[in-house]
Amino acid sequence: ERLGELPTVDMLDHIHKRLGFRVSLDNLASTTLGMGKSADGLQAVRWYKQGRIQDILDYCQQDVEVTRRLYEHGQQHKYLKFRDRNYRERKIMVNW
Repeated sequence: ERLGELPTVDMLDHIHKRLGFRVSLDNLASTTLGMGKSADGLQAVRWYKQGRIQDILDYCQQDVEVTRRLYEHGQQHKYLKFRDRNYRERKIMVNW
């Protein structure tokens, strides 16, 4: 199969459309799973400039793991949790 033909789910887009505002992957992961991301894209750029390729690889691997676990949680439990702008824990129902 061609990569572009594989089924995909854009979890962040799905949530943005439901809520009307964006929620970060880190917010979803830390609130739903109790585990945040290890870094962000800007840190990865700094590591690249420093030649720290293994740190980038570790970051990407952890990012994929967090995304997989969020997807599976949503699939199994039909919701994810996040913190709103007032830091209140909220739940959003998902269907994927």
